[in-house]
Amino acid sequence: MSLTIEPINPVDMPGYFLNDFDLAAEVLDEVGAANLGLQFDMYHAQMITGDGMAAWEAHGHRARHIQVGGLPGRHEPGPGEVDYPAFFARLDAGGYAGWVSGEYNPAGRTEDGLGWIGVPGV
Repeated sequence: MSLTIEPINPVDMPGYFLNDFDLAAEVLDEVGAANLGLQFDMYHAQMITGDGMAAWEAHGHRARHIQVGGLPGRHEPGPGEVDYPAFFARLDAGGYAGWVSGEYNPAGRTEDGLGWIGVPGV
Protein backbone atom coordinates (compact mmCIF):
# COMPACT_ATOMS: atom_id res chain seq x y z
CA MET A 1 0.00 0.00 0.00
CA SER A 2 1.26 3.43 -0.92
CA LEU A 3 0.17 6.77 0.52
CA THR A 4 0.68 10.25 -0.89
CA ILE A 5 0.72 13.79 0.39
CA GLU A 6 -0.34 16.66 -1.85
CA PRO A 7 0.63 20.32 -1.69
CA ILE A 8 -2.44 22.44 -2.46
CA ASN A 9 -2.38 26.12 -3.30
CA PRO A 10 -3.68 28.60 -0.71
CA VAL A 11 -6.03 30.33 -3.16
CA ASP A 12 -8.17 27.22 -3.66
CA MET A 13 -7.77 25.95 -0.10
CA PRO A 14 -6.99 28.77 2.34
CA GLY A 15 -5.50 27.59 5.62
CA TYR A 16 -4.32 24.21 4.31
CA PHE A 17 -0.94 23.65 5.93
CA LEU A 18 0.80 21.82 3.07
CA ASN A 19 0.95 24.57 0.47
CA ASP A 20 4.63 24.28 -0.51
CA PHE A 21 6.53 21.59 -2.43
CA ASP A 22 9.73 22.13 -0.44
CA LEU A 23 7.77 21.55 2.78
CA ALA A 24 6.30 18.37 1.27
CA ALA A 25 9.85 17.20 0.49
CA GLU A 26 10.87 17.89 4.10
CA VAL A 27 7.92 15.89 5.40
CA LEU A 28 8.70 12.98 3.08
CA ASP A 29 12.36 13.03 4.12
CA GLU A 30 11.55 13.27 7.82
CA VAL A 31 9.03 10.42 7.73
CA GLY A 32 11.29 8.35 5.51
CA ALA A 33 8.66 5.69 4.85
CA ALA A 34 9.12 3.62 1.70
CA ASN A 35 5.36 3.64 1.08
CA LEU A 36 4.96 7.44 1.30
CA GLY A 37 5.31 9.63 -1.77
CA LEU A 38 4.22 12.83 -3.42
CA GLN A 39 0.95 13.41 -5.21
CA PHE A 40 2.06 15.95 -7.80
CA ASP A 41 -0.77 18.13 -9.09
CA MET A 42 0.49 20.31 -11.94
CA TYR A 43 -2.37 22.77 -11.45
CA HIS A 44 -1.39 23.32 -7.82
CA ALA A 45 2.32 23.35 -8.69
CA GLN A 46 1.73 26.17 -11.17
CA MET A 47 -0.46 28.08 -8.72
CA ILE A 48 2.02 27.68 -5.85
CA THR A 49 5.30 28.29 -7.66
CA GLY A 50 4.42 30.09 -10.89
CA ASP A 51 6.54 27.49 -12.72
CA GLY A 52 5.03 24.03 -12.48
CA MET A 53 7.64 22.51 -14.77
CA ALA A 54 10.44 23.68 -12.45
CA ALA A 55 8.51 22.21 -9.52
CA TRP A 56 8.35 18.91 -11.42
CA GLU A 57 12.08 18.99 -12.12
CA ALA A 58 12.80 19.58 -8.43
CA HIS A 59 10.27 17.18 -6.93
CA GLY A 60 8.97 14.86 -9.63
CA HIS A 61 11.25 12.02 -8.57
CA ARG A 62 9.11 11.76 -5.43
CA ALA A 63 5.81 11.49 -7.36
CA ARG A 64 3.64 8.41 -7.00
CA HIS A 65 0.64 9.96 -8.72
CA ILE A 66 0.10 12.97 -10.99
CA GLN A 67 -3.00 15.08 -11.39
CA VAL A 68 -3.64 17.69 -14.05
CA GLY A 69 -6.05 20.53 -14.59
CA GLY A 70 -6.02 23.62 -16.78
CA LEU A 71 -5.02 27.04 -15.59
CA PRO A 72 -6.77 29.37 -15.45
CA GLY A 73 -10.14 28.03 -14.44
CA ARG A 74 -9.19 24.48 -13.41
CA HIS A 75 -10.83 23.09 -16.53
CA GLU A 76 -9.47 20.51 -18.97
CA PRO A 77 -5.73 20.69 -19.65
CA GLY A 78 -5.24 22.79 -22.73
CA PRO A 79 -4.00 26.19 -23.78
CA GLY A 80 -3.13 28.28 -20.76
CA GLU A 81 -0.35 28.76 -18.25
CA VAL A 82 0.85 25.13 -18.35
CA ASP A 83 2.33 23.64 -21.51
CA TYR A 84 0.78 20.21 -21.05
CA PRO A 85 2.16 18.67 -24.26
CA ALA A 86 5.67 19.57 -23.01
CA PHE A 87 4.87 18.22 -19.53
CA PHE A 88 3.54 14.92 -20.89
CA ALA A 89 6.60 14.63 -23.16
CA ARG A 90 8.82 15.22 -20.11
CA LEU A 91 7.01 12.46 -18.22
CA ASP A 92 7.58 10.07 -21.14
CA ALA A 93 11.23 11.07 -21.55
CA GLY A 94 11.84 10.64 -17.83
CA GLY A 95 10.27 7.19 -17.76
CA TYR A 96 7.39 8.06 -15.44
CA ALA A 97 5.25 4.90 -15.31
CA GLY A 98 2.66 5.87 -12.71
CA TRP A 99 -0.87 7.12 -13.05
CA VAL A 100 -1.85 10.52 -14.46
CA SER A 101 -5.39 11.60 -13.74
CA GLY A 102 -7.49 14.62 -14.56
CA GLU A 103 -8.81 16.61 -11.62
CA TYR A 104 -10.74 19.55 -12.97
CA ASN A 105 -14.16 21.04 -13.52
CA PRO A 106 -15.23 20.35 -17.12
CA ALA A 107 -15.84 23.52 -19.08
CA GLY A 108 -18.82 21.81 -20.76
CA ARG A 109 -19.87 18.23 -21.32
CA THR A 110 -17.26 15.81 -19.98
CA GLU A 111 -17.19 13.89 -23.25
CA ASP A 112 -16.47 17.05 -25.23
CA GLY A 113 -13.43 17.86 -23.11
CA LEU A 114 -11.52 14.57 -23.19
CA GLY A 115 -9.38 15.32 -26.23
CA TRP A 116 -6.41 16.25 -24.02
CA ILE A 117 -6.00 12.57 -23.20
CA GLY A 118 -4.80 11.89 -26.73
CA VAL A 119 -6.96 8.83 -27.28
CA PRO A 120 -8.27 8.57 -30.86
CA GLY A 121 -12.01 9.12 -31.03
CA VAL A 122 -12.19 10.96 -27.73
